Amino acid sequence: MFGNGAQTAAFQYLYNDAVHAAKAWIYNAIKRTAINAVDDVIESTGNAVNNAVNDHLARNKYVVQAGGEATLGGSVKRIPGSWSGPGTFVGVEASVALTSDGQLALVLSANIMAGYGEYAGVGVQGGAGVTNAPLITGVNTANVADYNYGNVGFQQTWGGGGMSTQVPIDAGRVGPGYGAMAAAGGQYSYIFAFPPLLHWRPRQ
Repeated sequence: MFGNGAQTAAFQYLYNDAVHAAKAWIYNAIKRTAINAVDDVIESTGNAVNNAVNDHLARNKYVVQAGGEATLGGSVKRIPGSWSGPGTFVGVEASVALTSDGQLALVLSANIMAGYGEYAGVGVQGGAGVTNAPLITGVNTANVADYNYGNVGFQQTWGGGGMSTQVPIDAGRVGPGYGAMAAAGGQYSYIFAFPPLLHWRPRQ
């Protein structure tokens, strides 16, 4: 038979062991719950971001375009150093466009514009834009504004329509040029588009 002291010590040992086990169980339960909650948040956030990106890419195509161009034109001069009115400027371009879903297109364009200045230049041109429709083979028209000064230039296209998809492009130009100009008018393009390589589908 154990004495009272031994019984008390044994009870205290069992009590301490039970308390330790209960604490460990509670700690592990809270830890598992917290880890699962964090995992759920990470998974749901990742799914939401992935769905948002997929939806955005399904509805919007980013386009980069690069190629060569040449522009020539001038205003009618009345007296040296002044212009009596806007002049005609003509530009031609040949470029390659690539969209974010892997669609490739060849673009041939002619710009017919009215503006001020005198300019002659050739160069390489590159730009980017976004559209919400696939590129389609066909003829396209757009509005164009062209600004050139010496060896550098900037061009914007917007609006328009036609058989193919209009892609608003902001483009910069670098190359030999003489004079300065600011003009706006119409751009007439023929686009030969290849099928896209990727197919983003929005969530239903």
